[in-house]
Amino acid sequence: MSDSGGPNDAPVIIYSYTPSFALIIVAGNNLILFFIFFVVHLCQTTRYRSWYFATFPVGLLFEIIGYKGESDNPIYSVLNCFFIVTAPVFLSAGIYTTLSALIHRLGKELPAGAALIGVKQTKRQDPAVANYILLGGLEYQVIAICIFIILTVKADGRVSLLVGAQRKIRPETTHGDYVQ
Repeated sequence: MSDSGGPNDAPVIIYSYTPSFALIIVAGNNLILFFIFFVVHLCQTTRYRSWYFATFPVGLLFEIIGYKGESDNPIYSVLNCFFIVTAPVFLSAGIYTTLSALIHRLGKELPAGAALIGVKQTKRQDPAVANYILLGGLEYQVIAICIFIILTVKADGRVSLLVGAQRKIRPETTHGDYVQ
């Protein structure tokens, strides 16, 4: 199979735009930063034998591979998208495992919410401030989930309208078919 320009080749446009030179410069700087962070995290992980921290270098490596650039070859373009989409999963996992390790090592040094209320009551102190912290956290969670639900319902409505309009144009299209 040839790289491009063959009689059976079809153009594949994943991003639906051509990046500008300025964008390439910015992406290049991000690659440099990702590489620096990759080396630093990899050295820290191996030096301190903090294997729970290994998801950071993996995520940063995926960012480097993903941001390497577009290719005319569709297989490389799909791999490019895979690495860009998968990298944040490893970075998020690194955040959670680091937090878990901190809580495990520091124990009672990280009280929050209900734990803070318990500490105050045990010491026969007024738990009002701790209670306000707990209620503030709960309010934030309720507001965040409400915004998420509203945006999800709005997006679902738009998708339903688009699918309905496309079915009117192409009635032979079934639910699982891809419509351009």
